[in-house]
Amino acid sequence: MLFRAFLNMLRGEWINIMYMIFSLLLGYAFGNILTAEIVIRKALGKTVFEVGTGNPGMANVMARVSLQLALRSSVCSLQLAFFRC
Repeated sequence: MLFRAFLNMLRGEWINIMYMIFSLLLGYAFGNILTAEIVIRKALGKTVFEVGTGNPGMANVMARVSLQLALRSSVCSLQLAFFRC
């Protein structure tokens, strides 16, 4: 009886550990997506590294290209953040 309870507890812990590992891998994968790169490549046909200072962030897009593309980039980043949660 005690052994069966221990196995049930271990099975539940295993599921929690697998869920945490899956969450970490999913967060890492979505964290590596550069939304400014996607927006600039679709709009200008260049990479974000070729535009401005070479920084792949929204501030570089806003300072060197346009506010509209920077807002698109930030909206895409927010959508990814909500999707991860």
